[in-house]
Amino acid sequence: MKVITMRIQEFPKKMYAGLFVVLLMFAVSCDGVVDNQQYDVTSKKAESGLSLLSNNGGSPQIGDLLAGQNYKVGTVSVSSDDNQICVTYALDQDALDEGWGIYETHLAIAKYFGDIPVNRGGNPVPGQFPYGDDDLDGEDEWSFCVDFDDLEVVCEDEDEVYIAAHAVVKRLVAGEEIDAAIIYGIGTTTAQGTNKDNDGNIYVIDPLIYDSDIIFNDVWSAAGVSQNFWWYPNALAFDEDNGRLYFSLGQNSLYFFDVETEAVVNADPDNKFNNAEDVLGATFAGGSYWYVLNQSDELIEVKVDGDGIVTVVEDPISMGSPVVLSQGDIVFKDGVIYGSSGTGAGGGSNFKGFFSYDIAGDIFTVLEQDDDYRALQLAWGLDELGNKVLYGHQVEDGTWHTINLDPYGVTQVMDGDEPFVTDRLEDLASGFVYEMIWESETAWAFGERFTERGNWATYFTFTLCEDEELEEKVSK
Repeated sequence: MKVITMRIQEFPKKMYAGLFVVLLMFAVSCDGVVDNQQYDVTSKKAESGLSLLSNNGGSPQIGDLLAGQNYKVGTVSVSSDDNQICVTYALDQDALDEGWGIYETHLAIAKYFGDIPVNRGGNPVPGQFPYGDDDLDGEDEWSFCVDFDDLEVVCEDEDEVYIAAHAVVKRLVAGEEIDAAIIYGIGTTTAQGTNKDNDGNIYVIDPLIYDSDIIFNDVWSAAGVSQNFWWYPNALAFDEDNGRLYFSLGQNSLYFFDVETEAVVNADPDNKFNNAEDVLGATFAGGSYWYVLNQSDELIEVKVDGDGIVTVVEDPISMGSPVVLSQGDIVFKDGVIYGSSGTGAGGGSNFKGFFSYDIAGDIFTVLEQDDDYRALQLAWGLDELGNKVLYGHQVEDGTWHTINLDPYGVTQVMDGDEPFVTDRLEDLASGFVYEMIWESETAWAFGERFTERGNWATYFTFTLCEDEELEEKVSK
């Protein structure tokens, strides 16, 4: 059984034949990479002498399976009956949860220590071990039994055998190279100037190939919420680490769409997410959902637990804007919030254009005031050369643009001689596809080292079934 714990989103075949979004072992914002948190080896560091395999006269013995010399990924157990000896490799649940699987086993069981294949330096050569399997498919457990006749040992003699148990454990992790970008959207408002016909579909969009597809229909029905005339799905943000698309339905609700299970989940069952204004621009960064209210310059952090449920809504952070923000969207990159604002219900006094807010430095910067390109919905993506670029979607007409913030410039995305236009989306979120690479570790059953220097490979001894009658005489 192959056990790799990762979330996978299969894209519409029309758009992404053969590509998958892999969401594994990363703390990534919905709009930019925050921190690559690939785990070193696995689970917990082993303590010296823990479950050390030793002679025990045929009784089952269990010892640690150590990867990278010091990290426990599982166990190796040995037992024997009157006719054979059996060895079982088994990964711990922690290792399985982290995506590890057994892909190779190499096992040596010998009557004499000198029968274990070693090189001139005395280090073992697992590839020459007589037993094992080089072609496993990420198993969580593997067992093998050897008859006493093959080992030329007998139970009555209480023969001692030497065992070297080696394995190769692997898991898939996300590499640093970005192969493609995915932009999610939620909408659409089909009636100009009102939200009455907003059907709340979830889209995936690729501006590079001028295409969009609906991946989920009608979040209203899925959430069990009756649509108010002026309510609409908004504040879309993607928790890429867990494959959850967060969105708001009105002022006092927060939901997420699980891209793997396609379930719509109430993220705020305890009603901690409560606002006096509409929730507009949002992003996901550092394990938290961040948003800005309409008619406000306040940035609010919402912390969630491992199940994606709201635990804490932090006090608002004033970004120090000279004017209130309206409509538009925010994205995150390298500790900085970037945003777009427009007129909206606040009228002409609202800031129109692009801004940034350095969270750590508490610095608000007006990047550009521009009435023509205001209140764009924002998401990070890639250009034709594979460079990261900021995309903007104009809700008013469905057009798409690329935005250069330094120096400032907006370029409309064209499909041939015509603008690239999609359904009108209330908000965007973004994620990336990473090249998946194999992380591989060699693992040995805990025991004595073959050599004091060089390879840390280990072996242990095991005594076969004892003579019960002799044992009784000795005890008397």
